[in-house]
Amino acid sequence: MSILLRTVRLIPRPASIVSRQISSEHKIDPSDDLNHVILLGTVNGVNRATDPGKNHVSISLRTRDVYRAAKGYGMKVVSHR
Repeated sequence: MSILLRTVRLIPRPASIVSRQISSEHKIDPSDDLNHVILLGTVNGVNRATDPGKNHVSISLRTRDVYRAAKGYGMKVVSHR
């Protein structure tokens, strides 16, 4: 099962930086939103910076071997920051 993880508005917001949506049929066009990222695979972890001066999120993502073989991806673990 693949997970779509949507990260919105990576700008200073005290309450929430990461918004997760799990859906296999989530249809969007990210080309018009620079703050929109879609990651396909199994999410290993989401880490938000604890320092108020740093506004970033690190997302660890693993694609399954079957998905890699079917889609031709060469890496097993991918990090997006």
